[in-house]
Amino acid sequence: MPDKILAQAPGDDCYRTVQHSGEPKGRVEKIGDIDIYIATPPTGTASISAKGIILFYANVYGPLYINNKLLQDYFTERGTLKLIKAVN
Repeated sequence: MPDKILAQAPGDDCYRTVQHSGEPKGRVEKIGDIDIYIATPPTGTASISAKGIILFYANVYGPLYINNKLLQDYFTERGTLKLIKAVN
């Protein structure tokens, strides 16, 4: 009986991405030698209590990829506190 394979090797479609449009509103800063993306709430909306906390683990493209920046901006604008983990 042949071995069963649950998944084949990744194909070309696994590496394609659709780049979203928009202008990221955050900024890139360094902590040590690691670049991080910081998104801050719109002026006048910051408060001590956030609506929720999101631990953002970026996909294979990393937190500095435009799609991930725009996603982080989206949640920040809606009052969540984001904790961004950059995986190297």
